[in-house]
Amino acid sequence: MKMRAYCDRGLLLATVLVLAGVAGCWSEEAVYSVTDLGTLGGSPGGCRNMIEVPSGFGREGLNDMNNSGQVVGVMPNTSDEARAFLWLPAAAYGLPAGLNDLGTLGGTTSVAYHINEAGQILGEAATADGEGHFFLWEDGDMTDLGEFDQSRLTAILIEYKFDHQSVPEVPLLIPGLVWANGVLLYTEPYTDVWVMAMNDSGQATGSAWTGFQQERQGLVWKWGWPIKRPSRLISAQPGWELQEPMFITASGQIVGCGTFEGETRYFLAEP
Repeated sequence: MKMRAYCDRGLLLATVLVLAGVAGCWSEEAVYSVTDLGTLGGSPGGCRNMIEVPSGFGREGLNDMNNSGQVVGVMPNTSDEARAFLWLPAAAYGLPAGLNDLGTLGGTTSVAYHINEAGQILGEAATADGEGHFFLWEDGDMTDLGEFDQSRLTAILIEYKFDHQSVPEVPLLIPGLVWANGVLLYTEPYTDVWVMAMNDSGQATGSAWTGFQQERQGLVWKWGWPIKRPSRLISAQPGWELQEPMFITASGQIVGCGTFEGETRYFLAEP
């Protein structure tokens, strides 16, 4: 574990941290082994790029991850059409390990939104006449669930036990502390911190603006009690910038968006 020191700001915050057993002048770099998730033949447009999906436009990239490390989302294919994908750490459901195009309902575009612990996937795909329909993907088969309608989404999520990693944040009156899913997270010395995901152990991922050029820096909260302190997420392999870690499994695996040698890529980071 690499170490790099910073100093906390504010007498009140420093007092709280000392009482909580958190040092007042520190930061850590959490070094992870990184795997490139690959592409579907197209070129990722950026960590916050918008891409055309059946119902309009949505954010390109990673949308969900289960505790088996299986990842779903949307990427451009060789024709720059949005396609739902499933990334597998090992062969499953009759598919090989790695990145798999889930196809469509007869149209040209699709997007995968959620994956549950059973490996079922909920998404949206274009039909042959260009309409957007919900789909349920299971063991290689894509079932048409009917016309895409946001009012139906909650009922479908409950029926198929989809549990998306949302993390509501409640800023506290004390600067530098955030209450997220019942866990106190320390955010100094970073600014504009976004907490993106948290596992059942209270380990969290997020990102912040950092440096003179104000670039995004990926963060992970793993250590500290009752206040968890942030560490910069760093790749053990050269060339990577891990900017936006988005999901974290129960075992601490992280997937997100960053760059490799200046090009946008999606990654799996393992401690």
